[in-house]
Amino acid sequence: MPLPTLLPLVQWAAVASPTLYAGITLQYSLTFYILASTTTSPTTRGTTTPNPKLLARQWLALYQLGPYWVAPLIHAGTLSNLYLAFSSRPSSSSSSSSSSNLHLLAALLTLSILPLTFLYFEPGINGACKWKAAALLRKDDHDDEQGGTAVQLLLPERKGGGVGVVVKASTVRHSASEASKRWAEREGMEGLVRAWAGRNHGRWVLGVVAGLVGFLAVRTRMMVQ
Repeated sequence: MPLPTLLPLVQWAAVASPTLYAGITLQYSLTFYILASTTTSPTTRGTTTPNPKLLARQWLALYQLGPYWVAPLIHAGTLSNLYLAFSSRPSSSSSSSSSSNLHLLAALLTLSILPLTFLYFEPGINGACKWKAAALLRKDDHDDEQGGTAVQLLLPERKGGGVGVVVKASTVRHSASEASKRWAEREGMEGLVRAWAGRNHGRWVLGVVAGLVGFLAVRTRMMVQ
């Protein structure tokens, strides 16, 4: 049985962690939609023109913040729901069993965000955006200190390929598949950022569903106490 003083904190983490993840992830999608439409530079004629290099820097800066909040929220939500699921196992009541199963489902939904990121996003849209950003900013490597710094943060792909490369996917290392590289070479930065924002909706939806399932599990558990 869980410690009485620990139970409220664990229940809060089980619901709040995936919900906070969903909120931040949705904010990322909306922010990138706005940036893709508004990142421009003034011209000598008094009009504006798209600025793909600035957009690349903006996308890269926000993308590289991911490890600071994604893993902590995913791990907290998963472990909290697993703890609550197995701590209620000794009870034989149907409500307790239902609460346990819901916590297990919430844990699986929360954890599924990581393989989705490593196996789909990194070799796909994440890799394409990093490849395009490096190509755009490399042109400024000798003239623009900020551009040069951004390029230096993108390291070459790991050698050897295979699952190990995917598992060790990094925000500072290229991870694009060959198909994603070709996509990045023919698509503009604006189009890639819009594509990233659209695909990212799937992850915040997973977070919302996990949070709702966790909340239902906590509510079910409280009704039998």
